[in-house]
Amino acid sequence: MTQDANEMDWTTWYDRWERQQEAYVAYREDRFNAMLAMLGSLPPEFVAVDLACGPGSLARRILGQFPGARVIAIDFDPVMLAMARAAIPASNGRLTVIDGDLADPEWPARLGLEQVDAAVSTTAIHWLHAGDILKLYRTVAGLLRPGGIFMNGDHMEFGAAQPLLHAAARRVRNAHSTRAFESGAEEAEQWWAALAEQPAAADLLAAHNQAFAAKERPSYDPGFVLHEAALRDAGFREVATTWQFFENRVLTAIR
Repeated sequence: MTQDANEMDWTTWYDRWERQQEAYVAYREDRFNAMLAMLGSLPPEFVAVDLACGPGSLARRILGQFPGARVIAIDFDPVMLAMARAAIPASNGRLTVIDGDLADPEWPARLGLEQVDAAVSTTAIHWLHAGDILKLYRTVAGLLRPGGIFMNGDHMEFGAAQPLLHAAARRVRNAHSTRAFESGAEEAEQWWAALAEQPAAADLLAAHNQAFAAKERPSYDPGFVLHEAALRDAGFREVATTWQFFENRVLTAIR
């Protein structure tokens, strides 16, 4: 008998995802909290777009923190979309999860809105090539109303003029992950391998593999300097780091 992805206990897989991500991102919850604090400056019924939302980690926190907010979560990974749709508790229509690729210039048409109050992303935009990041930030600037907020929470490397700082940041990051794995934390590869053992996830995993087969991961991290310059070039009037632990940052821009 063919098994369906709806038979999956996605809440359990989401919880495992959250735990393994903590092994890769030090002070992950602090990063989320810094982003939530910034969103608190918006009107209570704001609308936010979660770019490359993954399993809905940030969307879930936004909806939990702000009962009047709405979130449109977009991603192109079928597995992540399934988790986002199934694992986020009932949101009374405040969450919309849509399939879309940020490298596709037509993705804004899928939102169903011409303007939003905020655009956010965590641990995702580093998957884009530098040219696509430039285009993305211009597109986001066009989507945000005046005074709207963009935030990217991710590892953004120190520039070429700061090699010692970059080396120190890399040591700290590696040491954090090593300690986590030695304490029994699950690695990303183990999470995906365990999911592959679930017959009900077979079709989704096939779609996932097909989606990523056409993707070529950037060979280098464009770094903080490019992100900051690209946001200024896109027309944001204020751009600054609002939270940071070495290269783990929240880069915030005000339209």
